[in-house]
Amino acid sequence: MLRAYHEFLFPKGTVKAMPAEEAEKNPLLGGQGVPGTRQRVPFTSSSRCKLLAAAMLTLVVAGFFVKSSFFAVESTIDSLFECSTNYTQSSLRCNDVSDPVLEGTDVVAYFTSGANVSTPGSSLYSAQYREYTFYFKDEYNLALFSLDPSIYAPKYGGFCAFGLSGEDPMNTVTSLSQLYTVPASPDQFWINDGSLYMFRGVGAKDMFIEDADALIAGADSTWSSWFGDDCNGFYNTECFM
Repeated sequence: MLRAYHEFLFPKGTVKAMPAEEAEKNPLLGGQGVPGTRQRVPFTSSSRCKLLAAAMLTLVVAGFFVKSSFFAVESTIDSLFECSTNYTQSSLRCNDVSDPVLEGTDVVAYFTSGANVSTPGSSLYSAQYREYTFYFKDEYNLALFSLDPSIYAPKYGGFCAFGLSGEDPMNTVTSLSQLYTVPASPDQFWINDGSLYMFRGVGAKDMFIEDADALIAGADSTWSSWFGDDCNGFYNTECFM
């Protein structure tokens, strides 16, 4: 960062070495100076403007980090798509917006942490997306999510992908009112082709992965039959294992 500031303030070719005899007289460089005179370093209006700009940038950046260190950091994000179907938000549908998505799990950490378990988020770092609240472990993950939520938001709202595939021998979901029967565990997840899939347990995840292409097509069909092809806006906030 210091190198970047230096290159910004003093582009190559604009700074020249001071002659030795002047350096010896210059008090700024340890010389004694010439009695009765004041040594001044040439300073153009362009340099003053650059210094002012750099100082303002430093204050803005420092102010952000100071603020984020003492206060909650929140972000509000517009949806990239609209759901084609209106739906009810309630605890009975497992999508009450008063609670965080996936019990407050940091969805970005699924992609970045390399861990096999979920990473708890914090209410100090939250984003509002399609009325739903997402928690993150730090401001860095919050910033990544804010750039493009569709990358990190879970498929099928964070409900069990196997349960929605139509091939789950334990359950056949045919309507939104049955979503409570396909809960998910925040610790059971799979990232495939850049998408985050959630599952109720290890068995459901393993069976889904064994025949992923067909089961993804089945779950896509189930979800789109309710909302259309593109729906970022119905998330699991209540039903977990």
